[in-house]
Amino acid sequence: MTNERDLDTIERELLLELAGHRKRDEEDPHLKDVAELASRAMEEARARLTEKGLLEEDAKLSTDGVRLANTLNYPGIEQVEFPSASEFLKYLDPAQPHWGTGPDISWIFRGHGDARWYLQPSAWRGDGRALLRPSYEEIRRQYPPSGTARPSRYWEAAEWLLVNEFADTADALGLRVPGFVDLPLLRDVVFGDQRIWPNETSALAQHHGIPTSLLDFTWDGAVAAYFAAVQAREISEDFERCEPEDWQFAPRHLAVWALNIEEIPKGGLSVHRDIGLPLEHVELQIVPRADNSYLHAQSGLFLWYPVGPNLFDAYGRWPRLEDVIGSRRRHGSKPLRKLVVPFDQAAAIEQILWRRRITKAHLMPTFASVAEITMSKRRLFGTG
Repeated sequence: MTNERDLDTIERELLLELAGHRKRDEEDPHLKDVAELASRAMEEARARLTEKGLLEEDAKLSTDGVRLANTLNYPGIEQVEFPSASEFLKYLDPAQPHWGTGPDISWIFRGHGDARWYLQPSAWRGDGRALLRPSYEEIRRQYPPSGTARPSRYWEAAEWLLVNEFADTADALGLRVPGFVDLPLLRDVVFGDQRIWPNETSALAQHHGIPTSLLDFTWDGAVAAYFAAVQAREISEDFERCEPEDWQFAPRHLAVWALNIEEIPKGGLSVHRDIGLPLEHVELQIVPRADNSYLHAQSGLFLWYPVGPNLFDAYGRWPRLEDVIGSRRRHGSKPLRKLVVPFDQAAAIEQILWRRRITKAHLMPTFASVAEITMSKRRLFGTG
């Protein structure tokens, strides 16, 4: 009988999509070559699943296919639902025993205004790729594709180019940019054999809106809850400008993801047969805070998945970290928790956190942020 170990990444993803446990990634019309690669990889995966008895001839899941898909549906993720903002925030209190009883907790957190969002860094998401695309196309014209340039390298180079321009402009203005001297040459990013590692400059650029392959986390669950609530409010404002028939697509929940860093896989658990690299290797990127006021205020750190570009080259799609981390359950524990609360609790979360001095001004300490919260206070609490 076929089991999880008999499946590669694309087979696992296809099985979960056919079972309704995953949503297919949106296709990028600007990447015809990659789209064709993804389509071909998907058809080959269908054939292999059929050979393994998991798909019927009509492309529907067999009984064994349904069983295995249900088994694969995030065995390493625990979802916890809360009815109210107060209970949600109480659970996130680091003094609660479910985060451990030692002097330090081993969990990190990330907030999402829409619980349906994936754990993907901005450079791998559709909105981030849209910002990177002009640089991506510029680099492809400057360095036409050849046998030595992998498709992912052009996206990495586009990311690097924006980070470099951000750093160069900031430096010209007399602003200190940590890690600036360590940035590689553009041609080495496109054609080099070595993986390009994000550094302090990437982290600084990420916190100021440049799409990168770093995924923001925080040591403080309340900070993650704040960002989830603010994103939810912004989403609500967008839907208020939509036609009523579009409201059915509005989110139902917001979420905070919690990850136990002691359970982060460090590689060596399994080597992917197509790319020859440890599939589960995830890097924890802790960047010095002295030169990054946002990072310090937010108790921030990052995750980086160095195998992601290789998977993109193999299958034409960027991976999601919940698939990488949440698909493995080790020692009976679940390394990921997804904490969800109704979408309409966003304002209450903001109000409670305001009283705890967790606001945009406290997390992004600038005069502009101070002015913004000054103007928004009455919106949040009323004029009484």
